[in-house]
Amino acid sequence: MRVSRQRSGQRQGQALVEFALVFPMFLIVLMSILVLGLYVFYNQQLTNAAREAARYAAVHSSSAQCPTVSWIDPAPGNQFNSYGRCDAPEQGWPLMTAAARSHVFGMSPNQVSVTACWSGYVNGATNQADYPPTQPGAQFTDCRMNGVNPRTDPNGLACPAPNTIPSGSGTGGGLAD
Repeated sequence: MRVSRQRSGQRQGQALVEFALVFPMFLIVLMSILVLGLYVFYNQQLTNAAREAARYAAVHSSSAQCPTVSWIDPAPGNQFNSYGRCDAPEQGWPLMTAAARSHVFGMSPNQVSVTACWSGYVNGATNQADYPPTQPGAQFTDCRMNGVNPRTDPNGLACPAPNTIPSGSGTGGGLAD
């Protein structure tokens, strides 16, 4: 009888040791899955915000009442009667940024900032933007963000992106909102 009592006591200790070895590994795997899921979720939210900002800029182009514009004004022949620098980069594209922020879920919208650039044809002689591609001297130019071409040097862009709106104190080192 003594032998059987010792074996049942040893089995209970063996189960406790196995639990102590397996449970931490189980928790690590479980937490890794949760963190990876949150990363994918936030990545998808930022992708959706960028998509909505691009859609807003496309819908509110130079023919809109309040267009989203680039740093360079289009050629005078391509400006419509309602053209004005309503949603301009000097102001941080407030309407385009608001459109992006309104589609963010699960994170603070104030943490989302938007920067943009426009590619297009320019007149090689006068460097006039939005030049018709069928005209002689038309040259395609890639966009640049802070002097960096995102197509040829995507790693040259600062991450997080530089602030699009200066701070209230005018020092230029403000938050994204």
